[in-house]
Amino acid sequence: METKVCFFVNEKSNSSRAGFIIRESEAQILGAFPEAEFWYISDLDEFDTKAEQASKKFDVIVACGGDGTILSVANYVYKEEKLLAIIPLGSGNDFAKSIHLPSKKPISFYINFIKRGITLDVDFPTANGEHFLNIVGIGFDGQTNEYAQQFKWKMGGLKYTLAGIKSICLAKPFHATISFDHTKVSEQFWMIALANGRVEGGAFEISPSSDNSDGRVELVLIRNYNRIKLIIVFLKLSLGIKIVPKYREIIPVKEAEITFKSPQYVHIDGEIKKRFQHCFLKVGSQKITVIIPDKNNS
Repeated sequence: METKVCFFVNEKSNSSRAGFIIRESEAQILGAFPEAEFWYISDLDEFDTKAEQASKKFDVIVACGGDGTILSVANYVYKEEKLLAIIPLGSGNDFAKSIHLPSKKPISFYINFIKRGITLDVDFPTANGEHFLNIVGIGFDGQTNEYAQQFKWKMGGLKYTLAGIKSICLAKPFHATISFDHTKVSEQFWMIALANGRVEGGAFEISPSSDNSDGRVELVLIRNYNRIKLIIVFLKLSLGIKIVPKYREIIPVKEAEITFKSPQYVHIDGEIKKRFQHCFLKVGSQKITVIIPDKNNS
């Protein structure tokens, strides 16, 4: 039986570049997948409905867009136990980096690795019952992503850098109580991240040791110290420079519970969410099967 493939395209992704690139490449894609269908989604209100329909109908769903697109599709691919593939056409493409999938490659590169069909079972943890693939960012991190969404005219990692500068000026530390592995920490933080992947914001290596198939998530803690030190951390993250432990603590966990004295900014894989006053993290045994490139050819 022939594998049924759908190229599921968020036409709004990366200022509509995603839709343009796939439309321009249709003939080339059909040369490799003659029976493939292209589903172009321009109305985001119908995104979930269409993603659910595609996941029921096709064996492989190729998410064409950014991290938000990938996560939305992944939720239904996971539910229907289908295969997820990715053509990273967003501004950050953070999850793609975590599976060693480069962006800005010729379309033939993506066609070839999808056809090879090498797969990886990726952890699909939850925060307050909502799945994520890459990062849940709380506090400074969530605030930066919220500001980044306001820079509609800025592309790529630049908008996250500008948003981070704005957050440095406006963010405030917050009090959180974190319980994990029979340990409780209660103090002030600038930022807490739940890291299934290594990178966010296109270039910020928030958790260098994260492995998204190891059954754990890294709890990344940046405690409350003066704003000058926060600037140093931000600059080092921006430049890929190693951060010493006194600035950032990384703790692998399977479960964690976090409560906040006041609601905090939060993003899940770059998508802004209603502010958290409580967060329960669970990794569990949930996995989603993703087609990945051969590392020797990535």
